[in-house]
Amino acid sequence: MSNSELFTFLREFDRCYLCGERLDWSDPLDVCLDHVIPTIRGGLTIPENLRPVHVRCNAIKGETVSYTHLTLPTICSV
Repeated sequence: MSNSELFTFLREFDRCYLCGERLDWSDPLDVCLDHVIPTIRGGLTIPENLRPVHVRCNAIKGETVSYTHLTLPTICSV
């Protein structure tokens, strides 16, 4: 999956996975991609490990591992 395909897929989600509030995809300073398992802890940049979040929420989360009540659907099967 290319970066543009991944971005298009993740734009389908209109809520921050950390706080649940709406994302403003038109504002590049409002939305970023969060690694559920941070790269510094071995997390990969793959769809199953990425979630759209507010920049401010991601800054608060830091390097902690995040699991919330919201989950991404499986986009490919093995």
